[in-house]
Amino acid sequence: MLDYKDIIIKRYALNLSRREIARQLRVSKSGVNEFLRAFERCGTLQYPLPTWITNYGIRTGNLRRTARKCWAQSGY
Repeated sequence: MLDYKDIIIKRYALNLSRREIARQLRVSKSGVNEFLRAFERCGTLQYPLPTWITNYGIRTGNLRRTARKCWAQSGY
């Protein structure tokens, strides 16, 4: 399973490339790319993330109805 918070931090705080994130986390590039595309399309969630958010909250979009709708539309 992808560590969503770690991917977001590495991309936006550390400015790592998607390829480097995949290499460091030992996951597929396509998984990182798909997640980041879905995250960028979702206008409700953005970096910096609230400190209380969990990977589960990011994955399911349980923060608000609009967040859930964003994730559902992204197909991720």
